[in-house]
Amino acid sequence: MVRLFFIFSVILVNFSACKKKVADKMTQTTTPAKEVVSDKVATAKGNGKLNIPANVDSNLLVSFQRTPCFGKCPAYKMEIFKDGRAKYQGIANIPRVGSHEAQVTLDVIKMIQKKALDMKYFELANQYPTNGSDINDIPKAISYVRFGNDGKMIVDNFDAPKELIEFEKWLEKLSDSFVWKEMK
Repeated sequence: MVRLFFIFSVILVNFSACKKKVADKMTQTTTPAKEVVSDKVATAKGNGKLNIPANVDSNLLVSFQRTPCFGKCPAYKMEIFKDGRAKYQGIANIPRVGSHEAQVTLDVIKMIQKKALDMKYFELANQYPTNGSDINDIPKAISYVRFGNDGKMIVDNFDAPKELIEFEKWLEKLSDSFVWKEMK
């Protein structure tokens, strides 16, 4: 009974997260981004569970994705590359559908990497729940952060730590502050 209540609670929380919230705009400088290398990642590795899938572009520094659900959950993917180019692919149930690009600054990239270090992103598990069981109707939040040659991808279906959920929401708000241009 307690397990059923927990699963129902998780479904309710995640279902309500499917509604898109209007993000606060964040300020940016106009300096174009260059390759970012951090020596802090060596101490951030923690448990050594770095997770870079083989098909990840070596120029990708940050990405965040929400997968579809059986309802009206927003589905999209946002990526930021070493040269400051950002790509957004709106898939469904989101105001910005289709392909978009933006340019972000070195300061924005450093801010994301600092936030990841501060919340100990590299010490977290590669997936949540950690036992590998998923609830199929709950969308996944997939994040990726890279420092030099070290990177980590985390797949969050449910039962993630509060710090990861806050980081995911922060990435969404930050992404909403970019000046996206539709690609045709």
